[in-house]
Amino acid sequence: MIPQSVLPSWVSERQRFLLDRLSDMDKRVHDMYLGALIVMRDGTNPDRIAMAGHALRELCVELMRGAGIEKTKYNLGSEVNNLKQPWDKVQNEAKACSGLCGNCAGKNLRKFLQLLSGFFARHSMNRPKATEKIASAIGQIDVNRRIAGSNEHMPAAQRWEEIHDFFNKCGHHGPTTFDELQSRLFEFEELLIRLLLPTPSGDMTEIDEILAEEKANA
Repeated sequence: MIPQSVLPSWVSERQRFLLDRLSDMDKRVHDMYLGALIVMRDGTNPDRIAMAGHALRELCVELMRGAGIEKTKYNLGSEVNNLKQPWDKVQNEAKACSGLCGNCAGKNLRKFLQLLSGFFARHSMNRPKATEKIASAIGQIDVNRRIAGSNEHMPAAQRWEEIHDFFNKCGHHGPTTFDELQSRLFEFEELLIRLLLPTPSGDMTEIDEILAEEKANA
């Protein structure tokens, strides 16, 4: 961990605060966040978006794991890949007969539709559960324990999922821009500050001052 006194001068007050809080939680999450900031700062690195996105995605995962939430075994990418071969068979069959022979509505299509039905059933069952787990973890991370129940944390959990998915896309070289990454990082930092900054009697003034100053300097 780099001491606060020797952090690069370009590290903002918001980022210094988060680095300090993250170091108290786990050295790994501190290093992931600082590493992402350093990579993003390096304009000579042609792969900085993907590298920073990977570090920030892992930061999201480690924070959830630290709050007792393991990564769900449900994998949307694997589920979609399992549909590809059956779908290719349907397409090839339809292409071969130009849709005129009647086989296009036969065995291959029926099997694909059954697989598709199962896919949507599993997705509907697992996706809400994943969001609920994240909401529960956010409740554990919130140092003020302002909200006791996971249901009240659902908006923050949905926001967290969206940010994680964006970082994941960046980490896999998905289409995006550096400005979009900066904007999402700021959104993520804002969410973390509201969870990690102690606010006596629920007073949010200090949080709002930090965020207002950062937005003014952006």
